[in-house]
Amino acid sequence: MIRHTSGAMGFIKNEQVRPLAVTTLKRSSILPDIGTIDELGVKGFEATTWHGLVAPAGTPKAYRHAATAPWSRR
Repeated sequence: MIRHTSGAMGFIKNEQVRPLAVTTLKRSSILPDIGTIDELGVKGFEATTWHGLVAPAGTPKAYRHAATAPWSRR
């Protein structure tokens, strides 16, 4: 799971999850003892923002295309 640090802190403090790494190139000031994915050997890995788009099942193809076309690499 990849989650924004501030949104995960409650789970981390309650020991419901254990952070393995942060996805920024520099260590987080909030979690200074947690290394980066770059430090773990995936050189240059950085993911600072994640986005998703959802639609109800059965959404017509034309609507799906219109919603995703600006981000399509095709």
